[in-house]
Amino acid sequence: MASSAVPRGSSDLLPRLLSGIVMAGLALGTAVAGGWLFALFWTVTAIIAAREWLILIGFDGGRLRAVWLVMAVCIAAGGMLSETAQALTVTALLPAVLGGAVAALSVRIVTTRFWALAGGVYTGLIAVVPIGLRAGPEHGLTAIFWLFAVVWCSDTAAYFVGRKLGGPKLWPRVSPKKTWSGFLGGLVGGVGAAVVTVSLTEAADAVWLPTGLLVTLSVLGSLVSVAGDLFESFMKRHFGVKDSSHLIPGHGGVLDRLDSFVAVCALLLIVAAAGLLGGAPR
Repeated sequence: MASSAVPRGSSDLLPRLLSGIVMAGLALGTAVAGGWLFALFWTVTAIIAAREWLILIGFDGGRLRAVWLVMAVCIAAGGMLSETAQALTVTALLPAVLGGAVAALSVRIVTTRFWALAGGVYTGLIAVVPIGLRAGPEHGLTAIFWLFAVVWCSDTAAYFVGRKLGGPKLWPRVSPKKTWSGFLGGLVGGVGAAVVTVSLTEAADAVWLPTGLLVTLSVLGSLVSVAGDLFESFMKRHFGVKDSSHLIPGHGGVLDRLDSFVAVCALLLIVAAAGLLGGAPR
């Protein structure tokens, strides 16, 4: 999620913009295509994120390669389960949890074990939730567009409103550039964009969610997206790094770009488990 105050610098602006356009194009293009292409895109993304996570918490050398291979297989298995179920289901996340458990058992330090297990869950969400959401037979594309809208527009609105208005900091110890004005701007922008997106994409005779639930979910999604951003900022400060990698010009790594996205994915999985999401098992 972008900062809600000042930009990284003018030298980063062009590559950041171009990278953002490419990433958005890939995400939207594969979403429209659906099927194996969409599943492959998010599975590969999750596997890359898993490697960044392992390196971030201290894995290297042969152990990194071996554990990453196990986690990659587990993430792929979770994605396949999600596609087969054609709905969001907690069961599809279990292989990724198993991968995290293997990573945890490969180290002796207790705190590293915690972060390794958490990494299995965290990166597994990147594959399991989008794939399961898109695979829904009736509202898959609408649900995915909602997810993109609430994350991207909360992020973008927070960035521009915070940059324009400034003001008191949201949580300076964790993320010194984010402001309360950016937070509120992101909330309004994200919720508005999410509701409008759903109204434009769902079929006239098939409603994804009742209006009240849609607005409530959009508000929660926007709030959770901020929490996800703050969590990753905390994690990077904890491990003393600026970016999770240098894979994406102007943005850092996959984890840097998907911090808010993962948090909203977790929210969706919880809502689906409660039987409140269209197409979710009851």
